[in-house]
Amino acid sequence: MKIRTYARYITLPFMVIILSSCFGTPPSSSFFDSDEDSSSPITADVSKLQFSNIFSGAVSTQDQPEIRGSDFSDFNGGSLKLFLDSSCKSQIGTAPISNSNVLVSNIDFDKNESSVGEKHFYAKFTKSSGESTDCIDTNLKYKFALESQMLLSAAVNSVIDSSGEIIYLIGQSNTEKGFLAKHNRTSGETSILSNFMTDSGINLEAPKGISLSDDDKILYLTDSNLGLLKIDLESQQSSVVSSSSVGGGAGLFTPTQLVINSAQTTAYMIGANGLAIYIVDLSTGVRSTIQTGSGPSFGDLTDLVLSADEATLYVIDRSALMVLEVDIATGIRSILSAPGTGTGTSFVTPHSINIDISNNRLFIGDTGFAGIFSVSLASGTKGNRSILASSSVGSGTNIQTPSSMNFDSSTNKLIFFDEGVDAVLLVDTSSGNRSLVYTNNIGTGPSLDRPYGLHINKTGTTIYVADTQLDAILAIDVATGNRSYASGGGVGSGTALQSIRDVVINNSGTKLYVSDQDARRVFEIDLATGNRSILYSLGSPFAPSGIAISADDSTLFVTDNSAFSRVFSVNTSTGSGTLIASNSTGSGDFLSRMAKVALSTDESKLYIASDNTTPATYEVELNSGSASSVRTKISGDSVGTGESTFNSYSIVINADSTIAYISNLDTSTGLNSSIQAIPLTGSNRLHRTIVSGTSKGIGPLVSIARDMVYSPDHKYLYLVEDGWNLIMKVNVETGDRYLISK
Repeated sequence: MKIRTYARYITLPFMVIILSSCFGTPPSSSFFDSDEDSSSPITADVSKLQFSNIFSGAVSTQDQPEIRGSDFSDFNGGSLKLFLDSSCKSQIGTAPISNSNVLVSNIDFDKNESSVGEKHFYAKFTKSSGESTDCIDTNLKYKFALESQMLLSAAVNSVIDSSGEIIYLIGQSNTEKGFLAKHNRTSGETSILSNFMTDSGINLEAPKGISLSDDDKILYLTDSNLGLLKIDLESQQSSVVSSSSVGGGAGLFTPTQLVINSAQTTAYMIGANGLAIYIVDLSTGVRSTIQTGSGPSFGDLTDLVLSADEATLYVIDRSALMVLEVDIATGIRSILSAPGTGTGTSFVTPHSINIDISNNRLFIGDTGFAGIFSVSLASGTKGNRSILASSSVGSGTNIQTPSSMNFDSSTNKLIFFDEGVDAVLLVDTSSGNRSLVYTNNIGTGPSLDRPYGLHINKTGTTIYVADTQLDAILAIDVATGNRSYASGGGVGSGTALQSIRDVVINNSGTKLYVSDQDARRVFEIDLATGNRSILYSLGSPFAPSGIAISADDSTLFVTDNSAFSRVFSVNTSTGSGTLIASNSTGSGDFLSRMAKVALSTDESKLYIASDNTTPATYEVELNSGSASSVRTKISGDSVGTGESTFNSYSIVINADSTIAYISNLDTSTGLNSSIQAIPLTGSNRLHRTIVSGTSKGIGPLVSIARDMVYSPDHKYLYLVEDGWNLIMKVNVETGDRYLISK
């Protein structure tokens, strides 16, 4: 018998004794136990819950996620409470349950860095009687991010829903493989539904084409490696419709662009490297090709669209500079518009196509012409070309490389992703005027072209970037991302910069020092005027690369990335240079391909990153400015433990010189830079761990982080990346990555 049950009868002690005496044994426990003890705990089927405005597992800027569910009749009159912890103590939303349905719409996350991270939801259901379930894992989760953590560069295609508000984008980048993203034009919300950071959707590899059903419920995607895919936007389920292992019929090779008929029974896809058009039965995945019929052979097909009656395909053959009409039933092909067919300005590199049924015309995006053509379908003018939008027709952002286009007949607007502009553009087809719908760019001013080095002022307000393609130093406002020339680009006088590699600012914030590899010089730049003067130069071979400055501004430390692999100290007052480390002086490990350099706080050691194919990071003990320094490899092949290391382009030392941070490129895959921490002291000395990368942190990855610098508060690392040409900051504690300027 349970002791807590007897406690209910403590006011009747004598009755208990009498009962025990009369019956020999105490009453059974069931006699004393309450209904609560004997009944099973109530449960709820949380699989009936789902997000209504984001994908579970996605990365999203949605700060007000909604969770809905149905078929909860046992809880009518009760409520659902949502929590972010498995003990259900941190409540973040609640809603009543009525008519078996529930919608929690009062969740609201702050839009700041402290809110960034995975949101994993737990639930408690309560009946009208007051009984509640235990804390239940809903298995609903997503990663909340800020807009500055979204980078949809390398988008290759897009589609817009019937409302004109939701844009879906697909792309493939060298750092993230494939991605599928969604952008709401009204709310500004951006979600990545599938990429390296998400737990949802198919892992895309090389997405090329995208189409949305007329009811906005189904997305169809082509992936050159995976085949034809289908995503149900309501159930959030993904499936393969047709591939080398799904469906049958004609062999499927490198599918790219596609179009779906209005009945959603058939897909038409370009494939076989632009040499074929596939016809796919969407219910079975069975494939056939358009092979019969007469007319020009397919050579370099890039895009296609259905006619109003869906009996004809209009197809672009890029290398032949023509638009073809293809009769689907017979396969007969005829030239609609091309040199010698139709009048007007000739195509240069026709690439994308869409149709305006009401006005009986086609739209052709031409990447070589950098504009949009209109091609007539009307009798008497069929095939004639006119310029709809270009640098000379219409106003707004100039078109560069229009990808597959979407046409909204209700507004007469074209919308497409332009890779050259790195933005989604909207074109008014009546005027040719253009406006930005969505852009990856942050800040105004001259665009970064190939940023190679950076440094930040003591107040943390301005970053100075050495751009080796612009041959200039740019000043970047950390708060806005706005860019301006600090020297070069028409600012300042003196010897022109040629192939700059790194930059540092003195502690008083009045001068910049810049290494110029091709000129074999170190420049001094007056920040007030941008004027340039040569501080130090050395004849060939001398390839100044990394540069660091002493705390008193008296000495620069410059790495020589030539075959001699040397380190020089340069007096900032006199411009005199002294060799302080090389393979022919001092002792220790062999130096090779030295990139960026960092100075320890006590200025007794230099730390050097090597971008050699044989990875290495070096520690150089300085010896009173002489060349008898000791060189030690602290990371590389057979040196150090933990995470693998490859090319190390840049290096930063923390405030107390106990940790070195290196940017590390995985040259075995050609993908992703990670940031690694290398402890310089203690029991874990030289054991590498990931600070930020594929496995840690939210935000875009980078391919090559050429340089890094600490923020003054040592909370962030700022880095330059010359693949996407951007500036980013990385939270050292969380690994989260944020765009600063692009």
